[in-house]
Amino acid sequence: MHYVRGVFEGKVEDWVHERFIRYGRGEFAGSTLSVKKTGKGVKVSGSWEYASALVEVLASAGGTIEVKGSVFAKRDVSGALKDFLAVSKEKKKKSLYSADVSGELDADALKGLIGMIPDALILADASCGKNKVKSKKKPPKPGSGLDESFCSADYGAELLGVVRDEFLFDVDGDFSEARVSHRYIITEVVAPAGVSDPARIRVEAKRKGTIERTLLVDGRESKKTAPLLV
Repeated sequence: MHYVRGVFEGKVEDWVHERFIRYGRGEFAGSTLSVKKTGKGVKVSGSWEYASALVEVLASAGGTIEVKGSVFAKRDVSGALKDFLAVSKEKKKKSLYSADVSGELDADALKGLIGMIPDALILADASCGKNKVKSKKKPPKPGSGLDESFCSADYGAELLGVVRDEFLFDVDGDFSEARVSHRYIITEVVAPAGVSDPARIRVEAKRKGTIERTLLVDGRESKKTAPLLV
């Protein structure tokens, strides 16, 4: 489940915290996604926060999936990766693990891998038949601005329902084009008890506030908000 859907459905998992470490108090342009139905299926493009989720959606089609790209995580996830994919150019630092990955695996194995490392950022090109995902291979630096085409996907019509459930969970009825964007309004950074080191506080503190969600569906705009504590 993409973390924004989790926030709006009140199902926030612990790993979602990793997506908000880069933010302090203030208002920030958050994740953005565009979906366009085509004659053969659906085209999707979005900001970096959707890169892993686009690969996960592709796995819903089944079959054998070819994957090539990079993985980034705040912990060493090499053990999980090496059970499924070839791993090269590993870098292990105190607070960041990164590696290049490649290989072929079946859809259930890919779902299993993503389930083992939900906190990791998977920036990969992946394909299975007519279903394809592309992504840039390095995460954007904080403050670098919003890249609405950081990752993209071309899916067949059989995956339209998955796209709707995962990303457009609050869109009713048929549509041709939809765009969803978010604004993170962080009013408080809640420091962990008993921690005085500024570096640890930045990483471990919870961000409290709201997410403002804006939907533009075939030219009709609507907004909603959800409380945020991650």
